[in-house]
Formats: sequence, structure tokens, C-alpha cells
Amino acid sequence: MQALANIKKTIAVSLVLCLVSLSLPSASAAPSSQNQNSHQTIRAVRPLAGILNNSAVLNSNCPELVTAEGILVSTMNGEGRDLPENHLNYKFKNDFALFFHHINKQSEEDAKKTLYVSWVAFNSAKKAVTLTINEEASYLSQPDAPFVERPALATDQDNSFYSGPGDRLTADFIHGSAGKNLPLSITVPAGEMAIVRQMDVPVADLKFHHNGRSFYARGNIDGALHMATIATFSELGPPSLSELETLLQRSAMAQPREYEKLPPTPDDYKGRFVYGRVAGVQRGEKIEAEHSLSLNKASDARRNFPISSLVKGTFGTGEIQSAPLLRRYNDTAFSAHGNYCVDYKITMTVHNNDYIKRKLYLGFDCPFKTDLDEIKYADLPEKAVFFRGSIKVSSEDYERFYHFVLHKGEALEPFESFEIEPYQARTVTVELLYPPDATPPQLLKFYSPQSE
Repeated sequence: MQALANIKKTIAVSLVLCLVSLSLPSASAAPSSQNQNSHQTIRAVRPLAGILNNSAVLNSNCPELVTAEGILVSTMNGEGRDLPENHLNYKFKNDFALFFHHINKQSEEDAKKTLYVSWVAFNSAKKAVTLTINEEASYLSQPDAPFVERPALATDQDNSFYSGPGDRLTADFIHGSAGKNLPLSITVPAGEMAIVRQMDVPVADLKFHHNGRSFYARGNIDGALHMATIATFSELGPPSLSELETLLQRSAMAQPREYEKLPPTPDDYKGRFVYGRVAGVQRGEKIEAEHSLSLNKASDARRNFPISSLVKGTFGTGEIQSAPLLRRYNDTAFSAHGNYCVDYKITMTVHNNDYIKRKLYLGFDCPFKTDLDEIKYADLPEKAVFFRGSIKVSSEDYERFYHFVLHKGEALEPFESFEIEPYQARTVTVELLYPPDATPPQLLKFYSPQSE
């Protein structure tokens, strides 16, 4: 499209990319050091007013950097175990999802130690229960998805513009390739435990012996199952089921505990705010929103919506989209503040009540985080990358994929446009999975300039 060609000619790309961990929101809600040349435009932002579904998600992201083996998240019943408080006692039923991201970093002398993240399920019922995985993607930072330089905006029909493991796995879901070679079913006999997945994080052949893995799966259960993620280290291969059962019995937590000195704060806390990483059971992995926009003669039309809005970052809407936690550990986040892998689907129906054709423009960018009803950008975007991810846009028989790399404070020109005939309507759908390695919030914009 001509508009996209113009964008590519005018956008200056300044990327500082390296092998980094997932980017959480800043630990404190103190004002950020914004670019001194920042400018602002006052544009009302409306709540997305999306509906979050009720699927339970096992969210395993704390500690991110694992140095000693143990439980990452356990939803087992703690009764009879050495440390009952380290088990969250939750059963997954019906539709569910599981997300984890963990890092292995070793010294030269310990470089042969591979981190294994094991996902196990326990059936406490008196009959067998089947767990089915319908969609799944997992990548290592090296060699699967290194952080490489990408343009700020690119069309990406063939899913080749990813940068980083979180970006790549969410792109697979958006492009519909996360269901290859699936579904896969695992039956857990009554009263028994089964290994669902064991994923390695090797570092031996890497220059700096530092590697991370992101994993996300969606599926369903025809009964009820307790689940856990467990970290172990070995030079010989993944642990056996009996070794994992012993670790769960001993109940030691994986180390280090990230927030011993400065624990995460509740969502309604008024002072210094610490977001923290997630280890627990999250409610909801899909958000759907429907809106309409009327185009009238001689007037602009706008709709601006926050994406992944969170405490201290609602753009004046007061809307916190962070998925709540049904279970959590006391030293971890109170909500899923990053909304990693939450699937957003926004449907906009546009009615052209004008007597001429009107153009609808779509925008997506990264203003400075604020709770105020004012949108601030930097004249020169800051170096920190706050969003690496894919967006799917569809309308009637049209479908296109875009990949974004947005820096803190960065505003882009519209990335897509549609013509709408006089007195006609058009429905446009925008979809994305909020990518790990992103820092919320961002802004989704619909705009139609007035007719001349």
C-alpha cells in the first residue's frame, strides 16, 4: 500500500537490541525520565471495555533467572507435603492455558548445566482424566529467536520478522501456526501424576552461557487436574517422574526469590508501586471488545483505546486490563500486570454517514505511561524497546499481518487504511497476543479525517 511505503521511507529506526530478559513495567510508579524534547497532544482515550474470559492460566515467570532448582509454580494440594504453603491448591478444568518464561545463566565452569522446566499434572480423582493441547509454541532466545534488528514497522505475511522468543511465539498464534502437529492428548490415570512437557534451556555452547525460553500452550481438560512447573539442573538430561515427585514432596521453591527486599504491592496501593513478576494462577487469556464509529459530514472521528493498561498506566481511562490472579505466592505480583500472551480481539464497525468516500486509518504506538488524560510522545524516541510484536488486521475478505518494534515514547504514522463508501458500513478487526518482552501500555487508534 502507498501509505505503508511512505511510512517505510520516513520512519527512522534506532534499535539497541541485545539478549535481554522479559521487560516488566518499571518497578516504581515514580515519573519516568521522559525525553526532554517530548511533546504532547490532548486526545481523549476511551476504555477498551473488553470482556476477559474465564479460562485459567498457569503463569510461571518468577523467578525469571533461575539459579537453584525447585518449584516454580505448584497448584497441588499441600496436605502431607513438607511445606504445604508452597502449593496453591487449585484444579484446572475445561479450557486452560500455560505460560512460562525462565532464564539459565551459568559461569564458565558450570556451563554444562542445562536448566529443565518440567510441566506435570496430577489427577486426584477416581477416574482417568485427559489433557489435550490444541495450540503450542516455544522458543529459546538462542538459537531460535535472537534479538535482532527489525524495522519499526513492516508487513509480515510469512511470519519472518520476529525478534526474541516471546515475540516469535505470540506471532505463531496470530499467524495460526501454533496448532501444527496438534492436538496432542495425555491421559493421567486416577491418583497418578504425569509429565506433560519438559523443555530445556541449554547454555553450554553459548559465548556468555546465558539463555532463556518462552513457552505458551492452550488446551482443555475433560475433568480436573492439579498442575505444576518445576526447575531442575542436569548435565545428563531431564528429570524422571519420580525425581519430580520427590521435589514436589520436599516443596522447596526455585531460587532466587526476586522480591525479598522490595515485595510487590497490591493494586490499590497509593504509595510507591512495585509490579513484580507473576507466579500463580491467572484468570483469563482472551479479551474481546466491540465498538462502533459514525462518520459524519465535515467532522473528524476518532477512537483511541489502551492496550494492556495497568495500575498507574491507564491513559486517564481508569481501566486496568491486567488479568487478576486466582492464586499467587506472597512474594510475587498481585495481578498479571504485563498480560503476557493475553489474546486481544477488537472489532470496530464503521458507519459512513457522509455523502463521499471516507478513509479510516489505523494506528498503533507507544506513548509515555501515564494515568492522566493526555498523551505524550518523544520527539526523538528513547532507546528502550517497549513493544516487539505482531498485529493481524482483517476486514471482509482482507487479511494482513504487521510487525512492530516500538521504542518508549514513539509515535508512528497510521499503518493501515480502508476506504468506506458513502452510506455504507465496514467492520475491521484487530488481533494481537500481548507479547512477552513488551512493556505496557500501548495505544490503538482509529481515525477518519473530515470530508473536504
